[in-house]
Amino acid sequence: MNMSREIKKDLLPRLQERYARRGRAGRSRVLDGLCQDYHYERKYAIKLLRGTLPPPHGRKKPVGFTRSRPYHRDDNAHVEQKNWMWPRQLLGYGRMASAALVEPINQLYRQAWDPLMNFFLPGLKLGKKWREGSHWRKRYEPAQTVYQRLMQLPELPRRRRRELQDRFKSLDPFALKAEVEKWLRTILAGPAGGLRQGGVTRELA
Repeated sequence: MNMSREIKKDLLPRLQERYARRGRAGRSRVLDGLCQDYHYERKYAIKLLRGTLPPPHGRKKPVGFTRSRPYHRDDNAHVEQKNWMWPRQLLGYGRMASAALVEPINQLYRQAWDPLMNFFLPGLKLGKKWREGSHWRKRYEPAQTVYQRLMQLPELPRRRRRELQDRFKSLDPFALKAEVEKWLRTILAGPAGGLRQGGVTRELA
């Protein structure tokens, strides 16, 4: 069960006081009880008992702290994989703290990166997955772009299909790549920009 706000307000100060007064063995017992009763990860429970969780930094609602599912330690790796696939490989890992960069980044995705990804960069899609003994076997469909997969849908209206075909014929992947690089130079030029670690667009060069 999760610790409700009322229980946390009443119980947590007493647990923190008990944790602070105990020795090493006593702290371990308090920590074990908290993790067992509320299914917290041990590191999160330690921060909770020490009172070292970061503040919400002026937000109206506190930031929810997430954790991996039990026995699924690779959950965070999957999340970071998607983070790398969309923002990281394009903008890098540098912190962008300026609100003035929001609109240029939106324009970058809207005008260049989205059409480049959706019309010209194919991706794999899992076709089937089965288990053989202790191993999982996977077979992927041939690599296709989002545009190609969409055009194969029989329920796609004819008018919408013609619009997508006209849009595809009007696009040039090399011009889109150049536009991506132009926006990136604008975004990453100042001190508020990040440091990009390469990018998938360089494969078109």
